[in-house]
Amino acid sequence: MNRFKSVTILCLLLSSTVTNADNGTWSVVKQSFKNSTDHQQSGRFYKVDAIKLKQQLSRATHEGRSAAISQIELPLRNGVIESFTVEESPIMAASLAAKYPEIKTYKIHGVDNPYASGRLSMGPNGFYGMITDSTGTFYIDPDSTDIYHTYEKNDQNKTEPFNCGVTGHNHESPLGVTAARSASRTAGSLRVYRLAVAATTEYVSAVGGTDRIAHAQIVTAINRVNEIYQRDLGVKLELIANNDDLLETSGNLPVAYTNDNSTLMLEENQQNIDAVIGKANYDIGHVFGTSGSSGGDGVAYVGSVCGSVKAGGVTGLQNPVGDAFYIDFVSHEIGHQFSGEHTFNGSSGACFGDPRMPAQAFEPGSGSTIMSYAGICSAENIVDHADAMFHAGSIGLIDTFTTSGLGSNCGSLTSSSNPSEPLVDAGNDYTIPRKTPFKLTAIGSDADSDAITYAWDQMDAGTATSAISLGADFGDNSLFRSYLPQADNFRHFPAFGTTLQNKYDDSETLACQSRDLKFRVTVRDGNSGIGRDDLLITVDNNSGPFEITSFNSSETISLDNVDITWDVANTDIAPVNCAEVDISLLTFNTTKTTYSETMLTQNVTNNGSASVTLPDSSNSKARFKIQCSD
Repeated sequence: MNRFKSVTILCLLLSSTVTNADNGTWSVVKQSFKNSTDHQQSGRFYKVDAIKLKQQLSRATHEGRSAAISQIELPLRNGVIESFTVEESPIMAASLAAKYPEIKTYKIHGVDNPYASGRLSMGPNGFYGMITDSTGTFYIDPDSTDIYHTYEKNDQNKTEPFNCGVTGHNHESPLGVTAARSASRTAGSLRVYRLAVAATTEYVSAVGGTDRIAHAQIVTAINRVNEIYQRDLGVKLELIANNDDLLETSGNLPVAYTNDNSTLMLEENQQNIDAVIGKANYDIGHVFGTSGSSGGDGVAYVGSVCGSVKAGGVTGLQNPVGDAFYIDFVSHEIGHQFSGEHTFNGSSGACFGDPRMPAQAFEPGSGSTIMSYAGICSAENIVDHADAMFHAGSIGLIDTFTTSGLGSNCGSLTSSSNPSEPLVDAGNDYTIPRKTPFKLTAIGSDADSDAITYAWDQMDAGTATSAISLGADFGDNSLFRSYLPQADNFRHFPAFGTTLQNKYDDSETLACQSRDLKFRVTVRDGNSGIGRDDLLITVDNNSGPFEITSFNSSETISLDNVDITWDVANTDIAPVNCAEVDISLLTFNTTKTTYSETMLTQNVTNNGSASVTLPDSSNSKARFKIQCSD
């Protein structure tokens, strides 16, 4: 059946009541910013009762055990204290963990907000937290001994200049959409890879100057990387037993690292880890440094995990701590080692030239996911920092690599305590008119009753854009950016607010010609399980734009029958075939942060006009919506 839905309105930003938090463990204090130099002057600061915090963490059971799960209370960026279940989730080999009993890592899930999940770590470097929900990602980082800073990802300063080089492409030729989608994981299992992370002398000095602090910082970094890899890829990275032998001190490694040259460090790291650890005793290797005279540097062999150059991964940043280092850069370079390719489609700034990978160029401009170039593509930047998620195209490529490619030749399958994968149905393919907003809806389920989230990603890799052409429809390129997974099972294209305010967003533009739009919806259960389904939208150039032609400016309407008009624009005939429409009224609060929808009439002939009766209520902010009935 051909059908379409037209949306003529807004995007709503939901807000929660802000209250000061003081629960005996955390108490609000005035701004400090003693050590938070990499963040903007925003967020909140809390004084922690370290004894109470450690007591709460000490009650955490080991993940996967049947014992009752403990809870912990954490301060959010809006000043609210929320409860989370907490389980100890080790990311170090048992013998390494025994050498550092003061370093612990934890997995958390929201109690007050079931869509929230994250990772915590505690060590000589302090307490660290990363929490992601449908509104974004935020962090809890130490500012001084007992003062902690909570901040949103978007509170950070713009990404430092960063150069990512990729070497070799060890996986097979780029996969098409169907092939990537068909990769299947083993339900209820995690694939665990033995990770060796070396560090240059300069890195050790930059993060605290001692081996013990440097090791704790490496644990913090990999713990946060694991939050994304485990949730999106079903992959867990575990630091090898003698990983601390890879911290560079005076002449302790066979080859000294050339900290300022990431390309040389690729080979140096391979030699060092093979010599110190033994080639058979790890699955993937990486090295942290401070390379980059004006920002950062990274390079990796693509699809190298389990192979002869499996230690070929380098990430360096002048200030190698915090989310920009852990998520934007370390997760990105390790993603290359797992066969992930760049997903941006821009050609400005750092996006120019060889870094763009045409077969995986799914994201407008700089892109916004882990394998994008968020924040470093000059005029084509759509965000300053990467969101803590992989694009569906990256997930498909990496899944194939780990389940049937080179990445399946090492690592081990372990139980994830997540017996079933979520399921999702994206619905039937259909046709829409050109230059017309639309809405996609999926139906998902999870047999374990986990709270599932939805993310819609466009899967078209086509003509590259430039600073001048970003937002243009070339007939084959992606027009819509990706967003963090949401609790809602639907998404408006473009975002609701963009339509309501008659704005234009280069990262979400409507198709203006006959073409196909390929989408994939991915549902996540927050426990390493995902489900996915594809949808094909055909755009008809001979119909549309379908739009309301009345009440498009401020107008006072009395509580009576009103006539609404719209441009049918050939939507009532094939191939769109929208014979009838539904008309509803959206009413908003004074700040336009919440709304309610009242159906005014249904199954009205799609002939361009209708008379409707308004509900008996007074509201100063309202909009009409017309959509196809079927």
